[in-house]
Amino acid sequence: MSSDFIDEVYIRIKRYSKTIIPFIARVLITSAFIQDSIDIYNTLERPTYFNIIRIFWYFYQCNIILSSLVCSLLIIFNKLVAPCTVCLTCFSFISLIVYHNFTDAIIITRRFSVLGGLFLLMAKDLDDGKHQFKIGLPDIPIYSNSVYLQLAGRIMITFLFLTQLIGMSFKSHIFLKLVIIILCACAFAMIGVGYKVRIISPILCVGILIVNFFIYPWWENPDPYYEREVRFEFFQMLGIAGSLLLLAYEGAGELSIDEKKKDL
Repeated sequence: MSSDFIDEVYIRIKRYSKTIIPFIARVLITSAFIQDSIDIYNTLERPTYFNIIRIFWYFYQCNIILSSLVCSLLIIFNKLVAPCTVCLTCFSFISLIVYHNFTDAIIITRRFSVLGGLFLLMAKDLDDGKHQFKIGLPDIPIYSNSVYLQLAGRIMITFLFLTQLIGMSFKSHIFLKLVIIILCACAFAMIGVGYKVRIISPILCVGILIVNFFIYPWWENPDPYYEREVRFEFFQMLGIAGSLLLLAYEGAGELSIDEKKKDL
């Protein structure tokens, strides 16, 4: 096998990865919102008699279903990403209030981890737009809004560690769980400060995807109510895995140790 052939294969893989990896990340991140829309649709009940509250609630749910699906599809196909991520972020906070989940620490922290992926998508879209309208002026060392959004998204992804810590039981295998906590704390701390992100993020992404299929196999649950709960957790974790995949591809951003080391 000649070196020219290997170089050509590498170039092709690198070229296609620029399209495929962000696409997969966008699909994983929005899968949580698409699944939420499907669950709402399955429980949607049309009001059988005139009641202003029930009618308002019905149209509110229809609006959430349609808007979430449209915004998710636009994000997947990389269209109007910034406004769509704003809409999905607003819907997430509204749902926490409407469904009285604002007192559940696990749901809140996990939802913030999913929203971290949306912030990364928004930062990338704003940054792409900035590069499209570049007119050849020299770069000025001033941080744009996309840099702060990327930092916020990176920090919000680390909320997953808090979620797992809150939900962890220490009744058995205490030593093993302490080791897992220390390793995860180090990994998420490295993501938070932006150190070796391109190495840590794909490892966590693959780990979450593997563990997700073993801990949340919603397709094996005969109880519809329990199946919905497990399915919700499954797709939330998929969204977080997509955030980590996008972070691994895009890097930690300018406000990170990795970027500062380049300037030294």
